[in-house]
Amino acid sequence: LEWRYNQLTSVPDWIEDLQNLKALNFYMGTLNTITESVCKLTNLEELSLGDNPVHHLPEGLDQLTNLYNLDLYGTKLTSLPQSLTKLPNLQVLSIGKSQIQIPDWIGGISTLRELRIEIMGLKEVPSQLQPLNSLEYLELGWNNLTTIPIWVGALKALNILNVYENPLTHIPQHVERTNEAILAWLKEETQKE
Repeated sequence: LEWRYNQLTSVPDWIEDLQNLKALNFYMGTLNTITESVCKLTNLEELSLGDNPVHHLPEGLDQLTNLYNLDLYGTKLTSLPQSLTKLPNLQVLSIGKSQIQIPDWIGGISTLRELRIEIMGLKEVPSQLQPLNSLEYLELGWNNLTTIPIWVGALKALNILNVYENPLTHIPQHVERTNEAILAWLKEETQKE
């Protein structure tokens, strides 16, 4: 269901009647309240709340056991519900351009394959990401990173690392300043340890 560019401030309660809904897209709207009715959409696979002034998520999100893509890019959220660790199929999480504090438990989302944490003012790569060995894509662009820790190269499945538009000053001179070269260097350094 595409409801992009809408003027809704709250998700209507009747949405829970759409039990076969697979995707719900509210991108670039005016939503500030996500009701528990969304949590009753147990067949939902994709939920996009990106670029809405959402400031709170319902705790019952763990009922969305088929959810694999959660887009919270550009919301007004400052935290995430820990119930996200109970989503057995969550593979894509986008929380960039927000004030969300990276929680200590984020490494517990073992199914995560893509994480987007760009434009968040990060000064360092959050160490909480170290356990994410299924992570294939890590988006860190447009932050304030001066270095990328060697442990990022130890993320076994990681094959795309985006670090563009960061003031990277603590990368050796011989390493080309491209995403691919930096990831290759990190993986090489990990082998030495």
